Amino acid sequence: DTKTKIEIIRQGKRKVLKVTIGALEGDELSVAKKEGQSSDSLGLSVKPVEKDQLRTLKLRGGVLVVEVLPDSPSAVAGIKAGDILVQLGYSRIDDADEYQQVIAELPKSTPILVRFYRQGWAISKTIVID
Repeated sequence: DTKTKIEIIRQGKRKVLKVTIGALEGDELSVAKKEGQSSDSLGLSVKPVEKDQLRTLKLRGGVLVVEVLPDSPSAVAGIKAGDILVQLGYSRIDDADEYQQVIAELPKSTPILVRFYRQGWAISKTIVID
């Protein structure tokens, strides 16, 4: 519910709009907070990916990032809400249970490969847990 102004360019003309920033009822972040999800050592809140979304992206599995804490290892690595994590280190992530097992065993202060999909594109980065 933060009010702000944004500047847009439409048909070559600049225009300033007043907007209210907030979560719509039923969006993934609101749902996650209502379900009591909290972040983990990577600074992420995740949930299972819908089967039709996996099918569309031709993925075998993964977890959907619902929230990324600011200044967390994941935020530093560039992971965003809406990304689908499919690999951490040498471990493939097929579901939320597997994700929880893998993050429990991740070493600290060591760069770890993280592979995820954003808007259908595969992206690989490294992440370091302090």
